[in-house]
Amino acid sequence: MRSENPRNTKAFLEYSGSLKIPFQVVNPMDPHTFVFVAALKDCDFHGKGCLARYDFKTIMGPWGYGCEDAFKQHGFALGQGRGQKLLLEGEKA
Repeated sequence: MRSENPRNTKAFLEYSGSLKIPFQVVNPMDPHTFVFVAALKDCDFHGKGCLARYDFKTIMGPWGYGCEDAFKQHGFALGQGRGQKLLLEGEKA
């Protein structure tokens, strides 16, 4: 469940009704929200055959490579120090 704070600058993800994790809303064109790579790695969460489209810091702390579903479940934001979307060389940002 997502709710916004009064200043409208951050949203909060609520898990099991008690833990609130800040979710930074960022500009998708910010140069720190994406990076170009030559090849995609496998998703650390779903294994071989599932390509990672994100390199991100998880809500548990460690960083990982993950697919869209893994990022939605375990990630919390994009930007410098948070995570980047992985784009293949030649793809549009």
